[in-house]
Amino acid sequence: MTHEQIFNQIQGGLIVSCQALEHEPLYTKEGGVMPLMAKAAAELRAYVSDFTFSAPRMDIYSNLDGNVLDCADLPAHLEQHMISPVRWTQLVRNGMAAGLTTACEIGPGKTLTGFAGKISKELACKPVQDMAGVQAAAE
Repeated sequence: MTHEQIFNQIQGGLIVSCQALEHEPLYTKEGGVMPLMAKAAAELRAYVSDFTFSAPRMDIYSNLDGNVLDCADLPAHLEQHMISPVRWTQLVRNGMAAGLTTACEIGPGKTLTGFAGKISKELACKPVQDMAGVQAAAE
């Protein structure tokens, strides 16, 4: 499929940071690359289907729907996570409604930390980029 054919299939509005085509941003209605990620998402689900996942020791909010993560079927959740819009605003609001006052963005960058600050000035969100940062944030 050519670049033009892909862009003709995906119409929309938002530029996303994930680039499925070499050096070209994708534009989609939903603000993500969902149509192009369906095959990879299904492959991820199949790959992790035999993994053993431990239950979290605290509530983890999912940006799939903004609610506390239901760990009953994590492979299915991960598949849907890859092909669904991020519900970050709902996640932050639900967490704060449940009493959340501090959060960590685990991974490279500070994008979600910045978004959290725009959603609420009362939520202290810290970017954490490595295990040392995770340990420091937990203290």
